[in-house]
Amino acid sequence: MYLLSSAFVEGGKIPLLFTNLLAGGKNSSPPVEWRDIPQGTKSFVLTMIDLDVPWGETVPDYGKLPPCGSFLCDILVHWAVIDIPASVRSLVAGASPDKLPPGAKELETTFVKLFNADSNKYQGPAPPKGMRAHRYQLVLYALDIDRMHLSTNSDYAVLTEKMAGHVIATAQLSGFFGR
Repeated sequence: MYLLSSAFVEGGKIPLLFTNLLAGGKNSSPPVEWRDIPQGTKSFVLTMIDLDVPWGETVPDYGKLPPCGSFLCDILVHWAVIDIPASVRSLVAGASPDKLPPGAKELETTFVKLFNADSNKYQGPAPPKGMRAHRYQLVLYALDIDRMHLSTNSDYAVLTEKMAGHVIATAQLSGFFGR
């Protein structure tokens, strides 16, 4: 299975449009598409995480971040979309929050808990100013179940626990952004 974007290539720079308002972007989710879907796929989950969060450090713009082990999963989740129907092969630019396929829903991001964001929607990259660029990883999961049966206030820990034993395949796409 492959995950692609017309906005950036693997290891490339994520365009400003798809970054957070804090970084000067529009907080528009990037366009993504997937191919070579394994047989038996009944739904998809798409996540986006920041792999380079300096947990426990004091950083520009955000202050002191929680230390490792004290914050749920120690993973900064920028986006989590569940219950994407198996017939769907792409999400358009700006799919979050109003252009998702019927049945798909967005879960709580780390921004809701850590930064008091007001809704479960895509939160684009906005690494602290003056630090090295961060790597953001989109991961698509092909599942053998139709629905996750999760509420929208479920977080990444609940999501990964619920997916356990149901993942048929995964595909990843990583991009970088710094400011």
